[in-house]
Amino acid sequence: PMSFADDVKRWEAKALLAANNSLCKATESLFTDEVVLSPVQPAANYATGLLKNSFYAMVGGGYDTTVGTVADSNGTGSLSRIKAAMATQPFLGRDNIVTLTNSVPEAYRADVLGWPLGEGANGWIWSGKVKAYGFTSQAVNNFRGAYSP
Repeated sequence: PMSFADDVKRWEAKALLAANNSLCKATESLFTDEVVLSPVQPAANYATGLLKNSFYAMVGGGYDTTVGTVADSNGTGSLSRIKAAMATQPFLGRDNIVTLTNSVPEAYRADVLGWPLGEGANGWIWSGKVKAYGFTSQAVNNFRGAYSP
């Protein structure tokens, strides 16, 4: 015979799994959007796909300082790392922290600052002023629109 306590435990497990799945879906959506929105313009010599393919998801706090070395204009490596992090079900049964970092030296400049005419790093030369892309703020705004009440 099943007891009321057993029923509550089964309900709790089901509720935790549902909450985890929802949080993982939302987090994966936010992180994926950031990758998709990051710039790739090989003809301009400032975003060859290295930026897009150098996002690293980390579960449990902290952040990954890996600097990517593989240029991929689709961000395939970044997207697979995000999917793998969410497959660990990081939120199941407890609070947890999941971070997404991009340690390519130009990431902050591409996202927040932009470039003045002629400034180059790592041999990348800009032929004209390039404004900041704001891909992080765009991804957060998209997330708010999709997941806010």
